[in-house]
Amino acid sequence: MALAMYILLRDDLDNGHAGLAIAHGTLACYLRFKNDLFMCQWLEESFRKRLCALNRKEFEKAKMFNGSVLMTESGLGGSETALVFCPRPDDKWDKPFKFYKLWSGQVRPWNSEYNVETSKE
Repeated sequence: MALAMYILLRDDLDNGHAGLAIAHGTLACYLRFKNDLFMCQWLEESFRKRLCALNRKEFEKAKMFNGSVLMTESGLGGSETALVFCPRPDDKWDKPFKFYKLWSGQVRPWNSEYNVETSKE
């Protein structure tokens, strides 16, 4: 049985913040779900991860699925950066996961519509 951890990144993240979200998110997911049977099996047999880039609407909808850790970045004003889901078999993922676009890793500057508004004083 193939197991995978999904890491859903916001599609407007620059590579530096994406890397932080991936690293911190993977660890946070392990720490939250370390006693989950699929997590234990994933650690022993698979360690597969699927990195996906989601637009704002997809990201908001993905928050409704169970079994995730929501990552935020203090360096971006506490903005939400990623959702990391506990590993599970391919047939246990909700339908939208099959259609999420894989993250390309292309370099982009931080310029976000999700960004927290900051006052200019």
